[in-house]
Amino acid sequence: MLDWISVLILTFTSLLIYFIILLVSSFYYYDYLRGRFKALKLYALLIVLPIGMILLITSPFLLAVYTVLSNYLSYFICEIILLLPLLLFILRTLLKYTCRSIKKCKINSIEYITCETDSINAWYMGGKLYISNKLHKVLTKDEIKAIVLHEKGHRERKWIGRVNNVVSVSWYLVTITVTLFLPILLRLGANVKATVSIMGFIVPLVPSITVLAMSWSWVQEHECDIIALKETSFLSIVSALIKAHIYGSIEKYLDYISSIRLNQETLLKQHAKIRYLNVLKHLLKYSWNAPLWYLELIKHPIYLTHPPLEYRLLKLIIEAKNQVK
Repeated sequence: MLDWISVLILTFTSLLIYFIILLVSSFYYYDYLRGRFKALKLYALLIVLPIGMILLITSPFLLAVYTVLSNYLSYFICEIILLLPLLLFILRTLLKYTCRSIKKCKINSIEYITCETDSINAWYMGGKLYISNKLHKVLTKDEIKAIVLHEKGHRERKWIGRVNNVVSVSWYLVTITVTLFLPILLRLGANVKATVSIMGFIVPLVPSITVLAMSWSWVQEHECDIIALKETSFLSIVSALIKAHIYGSIEKYLDYISSIRLNQETLLKQHAKIRYLNVLKHLLKYSWNAPLWYLELIKHPIYLTHPPLEYRLLKLIIEAKNQVK
């Protein structure tokens, strides 16, 4: 009986860690959305500290995974298994953003590259700003400027990007540990109590670190949106984000999109309807979308890096209101 109590305590402890991280992260992100929390370096510290704790907790499990794999496989195969999801993610990214042809452009003295690719996106890579030719075609000059300024923000806010890189690598290490350790544990035929206790303890750590990684990545995107807002109009950045978000699914309705006109006064008069429970619900939902098995990690080797469109628009509405004041 005492053994099962210990199992329940371990599982409860891990779930408690997850819910504490979820509540604190959603609270700070909610305050950030409303413009009430602007101490980003403190926010970064609040993200990095629990991530370091989770890494410390999972490091013995990663060591166990590596030891088991290296005992049965060559060191080369062992390293490939550990790095395969990451390598596939990098390969997919390179293929997605490989340009069949490029065209150098400039807008307001900012240089960027129009990239002929199947991707409908804009991105910052290798110190250069890119916009896919398909997205470029549907944006007005002002909207292109807004998108370029957003990507330029990634280059300017380097410290935010560095923190994001640390967070992303940490997320990968924790996730690869869990996705490999669980099948190894089952394969070794551990007794039921040991299996349940270990799974109950380490599985909630993946959504825990996913919440932290997502919230910081979302903040990074918001900060780049704000940088764009400072140098372009509110309507330009909002309409550019909407077009970029929905273009892929409604390509045949481009003529209709081009005729859309947003009313700035109406948007600015709207109260930003951000509710804490909605933020909590989104982070709760997306955190459990994280891969918990190795094959899932290969298919989806990254968490949701961009905030929902509604949050991006609401954040911009609040920032625009502050500028008007």
